[in-house]
Amino acid sequence: WNTDMSDNWKPVDNDAIFDYDRWEPGYTEVRYVKIVNEGNLSLKYLMKLYPLGEVGTLADVIDVYYVENPTAPIGDRNTLASLAPIGVLSDVINELFNTEGKMDPRESIVIGIALKMQESAGNEYKKASVGDSFTIQLMATQLANESDAFGNSYDSESKYPAELINESVSAPVENENGAVKNDTTINGRQASAIIPAGVELEEGVDTLTLNATEVSDNSNITLNDGQEQRAVDVHIDGVSKNNTIPMPITLPAFTYAGLNAGNVNMVHIEDDVNVAMTPVDSISDLATHNDFYYDPATGDVTVYIAGFSVVKVTVETAAPWTGNFATGFAGGDGSEADPYLIANAD
Repeated sequence: WNTDMSDNWKPVDNDAIFDYDRWEPGYTEVRYVKIVNEGNLSLKYLMKLYPLGEVGTLADVIDVYYVENPTAPIGDRNTLASLAPIGVLSDVINELFNTEGKMDPRESIVIGIALKMQESAGNEYKKASVGDSFTIQLMATQLANESDAFGNSYDSESKYPAELINESVSAPVENENGAVKNDTTINGRQASAIIPAGVELEEGVDTLTLNATEVSDNSNITLNDGQEQRAVDVHIDGVSKNNTIPMPITLPAFTYAGLNAGNVNMVHIEDDVNVAMTPVDSISDLATHNDFYYDPATGDVTVYIAGFSVVKVTVETAAPWTGNFATGFAGGDGSEADPYLIANAD
């Protein structure tokens, strides 16, 4: 990214793209993001904006402008005046913004993003904040372009990877024996870690931090044709390693939505051993350490664990129905206005 469309590009790994904190009516921040296909195959990409915490009220009066391959810098106020905003920041970072494109090998595109505080914003926003932060997430996969002996359709069904899980979210500890619920937006989804009464905490802890970091760990599990696996290292910093009381931790969009329950399996690595986890029919059925619940409507997975380490989900994305029956529909009340939702064969 850079600020003037020059060749002075910087990696986005460490620095914030937008980091201004003195907003006033009319103030504008402009950044340019360059996406490069460095491979030798064509690809398609999907780019989204996600909040990494609470969105503040100031985001309600900051307009967002978006231009792909701008011919002139958006920093020119005349150029900005000729553009229409795609929405206010609070809407855009709650998944209103969603752009998809295609790129040939070695191709690059430049995206211009401008944030402008509305001139009409009044004094009620004097002490308001944009919020914690947000991230730009880019996902890419194969494009049906290259051909084999039978044409170019062999990768036409390629899917984007499941959306990444945020690295950390904090929740206050009210007291050592009180239940604490962390209900915070992670990548545009609601994630939660509930600390039941009696959970053993580390001495002097006043904040719990949920860490869910995706890892590349396929050890000791052989994937068959049609199977996919995802692994994440789950920790709640501040909970004692000696704790024995399970805690429900929901991992948003951890796998694909709409799968049959019988085609979703999980393991929890304990002392370097893959321990099979037990599926249950609903979150309310979570009862013992290593239970888990898969929500077919959302792809969310809730694990019920007392100790922390890597958990893995293995799914069969195209397997037939296994004969399992769900205990209810995926949503709806059966009325004309809100019909039953059938997520899958279960």
